[in-house]
Amino acid sequence: NPSKSSVARSVAVLGRERALSLLVTELVVGLGLFGLVSTATGEPLYLAVGAALALAGFRYSYPPRLKEVGVVNHLVTTGADVVTGVVVVPVLLTGTVGWETLVVTTAVFLYAFGYHLVHQAADAYYDRHARVDTFARRVGTARTVGYAAATTGAAAGLCLALGYPGATAVTLGAALWYVSLYHRVRREPLERQSELLADRFSVGAVATLLNAAMAVSVLLGLSDLSTVV
Repeated sequence: NPSKSSVARSVAVLGRERALSLLVTELVVGLGLFGLVSTATGEPLYLAVGAALALAGFRYSYPPRLKEVGVVNHLVTTGADVVTGVVVVPVLLTGTVGWETLVVTTAVFLYAFGYHLVHQAADAYYDRHARVDTFARRVGTARTVGYAAATTGAAAGLCLALGYPGATAVTLGAALWYVSLYHRVRREPLERQSELLADRFSVGAVATLLNAAMAVSVLLGLSDLSTVV
């Protein structure tokens, strides 16, 4: 996808050997940090999680590609985001995971699952030409965006149940935006669908907005709780 070619351009500028060196350095530093956490807590699980994430990252793009195993791809990548970004923190701080953390985790999983779907849907045309068999190719671009709208809408419902008005508004807004994208692309040919989604959707911007809204809502909830106590 030409609109997502920044990584390819970076490799072209840096050169293959430098790019590989940066990749290895990132892996070593990342695993080192996971190792420090495991050492500090006496819990080897964190290092094991880091190693599993590194392995999943390679499996995503290198044959046999994780991205070609249908919906399992999105379950794994979304699960990795949620486990490292949501579940690990309360376990480190309190040693337990309460019901509210589980509901927040489910909401984050649902909306993250949604933006992963749309991100892949934008590549459907180019994946077809590259003979990469993804979930979005199998079910269709428009239907994939529709699934994203449904899961993100469900996340908005959980945010509402948690009493997080800010996260509810942002997540519901994302779901409605996906609905509009669905109607915009559903009658277009595949190449045009990919172009429209690539032009209108940025996974980085959407993920940052949704996660920031959830983080602020959680912090405000903790602040209210401490005030009551």
